[in-house]
Amino acid sequence: MTIPRQQVLLRLAQGTEVGIWEIDKAGLTRDLNPAMCALLEVNSAAELEGLSFHGFFTAESLETMEREHAKRQTGMRSTYEVELCGRRGTRRIVMISGVPLVDEQGQLDGLIGTFVDVTTRALMARELATSEARYRTFMTEASDAILVGKPDASGYLDANPSACRLLGYSVEELFDMPPQRLVAPAHLERLPIAFDEMARGNSILRRRELRTKDGRTIHVESNSKQLPDGTYLSIVRDITAQVQMEQERSELEERLRQKQRIESLGQLASGVAHDFNNLLLVIMHGLEDSGDAESVALTTKPVGQGTGLGLASAYGVVLQHRGAIEVESREGTGSTFTIYLPALSPGHAGDVPAPPPYSPNQRRDPRVVVVDDEPAVRRMMVNALRRAGYQVREAESADAALRLLEFAPGLDALVSDVRMPGMNGPELHAQIERLHGPVPVLFVTGHPETQLEEHPGTRVLLKPFRATALVEALAPLVGASG
Repeated sequence: MTIPRQQVLLRLAQGTEVGIWEIDKAGLTRDLNPAMCALLEVNSAAELEGLSFHGFFTAESLETMEREHAKRQTGMRSTYEVELCGRRGTRRIVMISGVPLVDEQGQLDGLIGTFVDVTTRALMARELATSEARYRTFMTEASDAILVGKPDASGYLDANPSACRLLGYSVEELFDMPPQRLVAPAHLERLPIAFDEMARGNSILRRRELRTKDGRTIHVESNSKQLPDGTYLSIVRDITAQVQMEQERSELEERLRQKQRIESLGQLASGVAHDFNNLLLVIMHGLEDSGDAESVALTTKPVGQGTGLGLASAYGVVLQHRGAIEVESREGTGSTFTIYLPALSPGHAGDVPAPPPYSPNQRRDPRVVVVDDEPAVRRMMVNALRRAGYQVREAESADAALRLLEFAPGLDALVSDVRMPGMNGPELHAQIERLHGPVPVLFVTGHPETQLEEHPGTRVLLKPFRATALVEALAPLVGASG
């Protein structure tokens, strides 16, 4: 027996998962199938019979439906998506396909619509659209260059405005441009290695040089990674200015190191000159006693101790005094340096002047303190001054001199080396004057570059000097102190 067509359609409407809703031309409910009852969260069609559909849709959805109903009244079919609200408050996105119902006279009698729940698909589409909008905003606003490379590395699928500005190419130009055309020649050999690393899932962070469209070479720092779909994402930052600053800083640091080395050499040469001037001072004093040309043997420091004698400085000092140096070296023993200096004429041997005449109010046997950290030099000055009639006390350091004056005050003049361990000569003189009042001072130094001003009560005598020069330099100071 053949089932009537109307019953077939009815069974189909009752069994389908697609909601079916019939309304009259006034928008009042005539009928709905079980699937539509489930969407509207009602138990049966009888609950809604004669009621309007308006209460199940948002205001925005109703505006859309009104526009679509107007189309149907002209006999047009339409399909659209709106948001539907069930009686229990569940919101769903439904796709509606509406068909107008007409009577035998061709007049609009009502509407029938099918409702398909597309919430999951619609939400996914919305999320995708939102994600796409975020991606596009990020690409547009990012200050770093961003490029998306093709899986086969034959070009770039996308590039943001910053990348186009940095490289000078448009997105269309980059589409068919392989990375090899952008990477500077010096970095090309490492490119295959980088792609292999990314294929293994590793990110590649490195510095490299790129070539721009106008031929410039720029320094960049890039972070690249292969994405799940096989494309390559690269974020590139221009560090050209930073690299230039690093290079300039490196050059300045190298210049500073060179300057420091030169200053160290200068200090070493100055120290060597000071030591030789002290040595020559002792030698010259020995020659003034003897009156004959003699040779003096010097040996270098033991291996591993110090930096040597500084031959260039030594040779210059000896040459200034019309002398000469000979050297003899023996393996395992060291080197012997022989210094030759011209002898004084017999008439000048031992020619040490007596103290200058004293004024009536001047103390006889003036009291002098001699301070020098070099024992031989200090002994030579003490002997020379004692022979000239001075009462001399000696100290090997500034601290020793202060202790000496603390227990036995009384001083007519100070003779002091300038550079000594601990407190130097000018500092010692200032401390003595604070404790004992004004005291004339004769500074002796082996450093020609020493900047000391001479004024009443202060004189400077450069080493090496003869004993006569020492007495002559001190005499005016002692006379002025009386």
